[in-house]
Amino acid sequence: MKPLYRLSTKTLTCVAVTAILCGNGYAQDLFVSTAGADIDGKGFMNPCVTESTPCKTLGHALEEADQGNGDTIILTGGTYSEHDLVVPKELTIRAKDSNRIPTIDAQGAGRHFSVSLPGLTVKLQDLKLINGNATAAEGGSIYVNAGTLELSNSTVSSNYSAYNGGAIACVLDCEDLLVTDSRFESNSSDIDGGAVSSVAPTTIESSMFRSNSASTGNGGAVAESAGGKVPVLTIIRDSQFTGNTAKSGGAFFGSLSTAYINESSFIENTSENYGSAIHFLGSIFNDALRLSIVNSTLADNIAGLSGTGSGAVYINQAFGYWSNLSFVDNLSTDDGRHVYAYSSTIEMTDSYFYTSPNQFLTESCISDNPFISVNNLWEDAGNICFDPLSHVKLDDGSLSPLGRFGPFGDLDGTTLSYLLLDGSNAIDAGSNCNGGIDQRGAIRGEHVCDIGATEEQGIMINLD
Repeated sequence: MKPLYRLSTKTLTCVAVTAILCGNGYAQDLFVSTAGADIDGKGFMNPCVTESTPCKTLGHALEEADQGNGDTIILTGGTYSEHDLVVPKELTIRAKDSNRIPTIDAQGAGRHFSVSLPGLTVKLQDLKLINGNATAAEGGSIYVNAGTLELSNSTVSSNYSAYNGGAIACVLDCEDLLVTDSRFESNSSDIDGGAVSSVAPTTIESSMFRSNSASTGNGGAVAESAGGKVPVLTIIRDSQFTGNTAKSGGAFFGSLSTAYINESSFIENTSENYGSAIHFLGSIFNDALRLSIVNSTLADNIAGLSGTGSGAVYINQAFGYWSNLSFVDNLSTDDGRHVYAYSSTIEMTDSYFYTSPNQFLTESCISDNPFISVNNLWEDAGNICFDPLSHVKLDDGSLSPLGRFGPFGDLDGTTLSYLLLDGSNAIDAGSNCNGGIDQRGAIRGEHVCDIGATEEQGIMINLD
């Protein structure tokens, strides 16, 4: 029987030829395939550095990637049953072919990755991460307690955390979280962030969150909390949140943070209490905490599934800057189907609020305090509920004839919304467009804009 040496052929090459190949800062590609081998024919550990002789496991490749930052681990398509992988340094893990996405299946035995790399960045690209499990910890799939995580063109599904972050937990000294072109589905946490929980600046772009849940906490899809870094910035753009659920903030929960949401849709999310789509909590001691929502649709969200609840958007002790929003058929068991504001100041323009005539109508509690509001339309006052401490006053308006919407769908964009039909009072009733874009990314033009998230005459531009 041949002895198994931990010394790899890569190490022998370094000793025999030159240390330059293996010193710090030397970046290389490492290859992994389900048809590969971690031990070569001579009993040495496979260094994974040639495409023709790949390693078999990602765990082994991570052990070999130990000489300096900047390596790239390239996985061929297939399923890798691995878990509790520790990323040792700054590197990229990606698919060899983006059309053959490799699956990393943790099989419920642990999470996929742990990252603790202060000042460094880990990039995960073109991967499918499933069945991660953090039974007594945060981050069912990925746990980051130091450094930056960049996730792109990946699917993260069916992961679970008994604490925060069913899929991703960005905690403690996590520096940044960037998610692009990715899909989160059927992830769950027992507390906050059914898919993502973060205390660091977070950017989510062109991504989808579907059927994620935070069973006893907040943020069915995403929960952002300052974690001592006030105010943390959250940016959500061109993303879709559908069918997520939580105690509060069915899709998104923000606490002691500043959030910018643009060109996104929140559809059929639910909350037990307040904020079926969005729950945003500020502070009377910090006027920098604000929630900005622009060019977005909030439809068919339900608040108050197990008691009192209000608002597709619930905002508490914060500043709100909202424009070109479409609120359609949101429901609640208490006042304010579409919006509930508590001790908040809201500036809202060019938005409409619509509830179908056969929907249950809750009572209104609109206050008479000063409020900046331009070109907003609604068909019933019960849509909006502002407590007496909020600075709010809505212009008179009506959306008539009722129900002048086209089909609900992606409308050639990546998120979901409605297109206005001829005859709606919302067409050409808003502010000057000034060359802006709508939720789909369509150019609104230089004329007077439509009210709401989409422009009936918007010009779609294909940038591909």
